[in-house]
Amino acid sequence: MEPQDVTAQPKTTEALKVILDSNALFVPLEFKIDIFEELRRLINRNVEFVLLSVVKHELEVLAKGNKTKLRRHANFALQIAEKCRLIAVEPGARKLTTLFYESPKTGAPQCLRMIEF
Repeated sequence: MEPQDVTAQPKTTEALKVILDSNALFVPLEFKIDIFEELRRLINRNVEFVLLSVVKHELEVLAKGNKTKLRRHANFALQIAEKCRLIAVEPGARKLTTLFYESPKTGAPQCLRMIEF
């Protein structure tokens, strides 16, 4: 009997959740690219974009600020953020989370980074 390959294979039908921060939402204005299509192309699978409520709040505060350019960028970021699924996060809640993604070659989980929100 031959050994079976137990390497995890990526599930192409299940959407990979990608959490976007405010910096990611400023990229389209700075570099003139569609971040949603570009990330789908780079990841090469079905993607669900997620925006945390604390990030949306940060953008709303920036959109009401005194700096004209930053206000304009924040308003644009809020418009494109509508393409994301909004997840409510309590502003006072502190939680350490490790984000993982699946390696495109092996499907094995890879640690992306740790964030605190």
